Amino acid sequence: MVASKQNQTRNTTSIAAGVDMSFSHALTAITFAVGKDMVPGVFKSIAIKGALTTATYNLNTNTWNTSSGTNTGNISIMLNGTTGTVVDGTENVALTSGVNTMMMIPQTFSSSSTAYIEAVFNNGNGDKTLTASLAGTTWDAGTSIIYK
Repeated sequence: MVASKQNQTRNTTSIAAGVDMSFSHALTAITFAVGKDMVPGVFKSIAIKGALTTATYNLNTNTWNTSSGTNTGNISIMLNGTTGTVVDGTENVALTSGVNTMMMIPQTFSSSSTAYIEAVFNNGNGDKTLTASLAGTTWDAGTSIIYK
């Protein structure tokens, strides 16, 4: 959350008086879910690989500078501790939510980007790594994206 108010003064000494502030989200919330048509099994982890992990935020313009001095990296979540999240193929399941929401730097992935989502899933026949490219997608500030 960010807020910036310049050239504002409080016209009273009352503690109850203040300066109005408008807050906004500077990041993009990313969560993951599977539909009830998913093969039964256990999702062990979810990762975003090759996305920006550092950038500079300008509080005056409410914008991110993602063109220089940035790094890419990998962010991963072990689902449900070490036990994973069970999917039985009969209902929709949120794999991440609440404290497991990935708060990411807003960014646009070029059509040639190598960034991707990776999930480790076990359907009873060993771990499988599922991947999906992020090429050509955009994460806007203040939005929430659910990958299903």
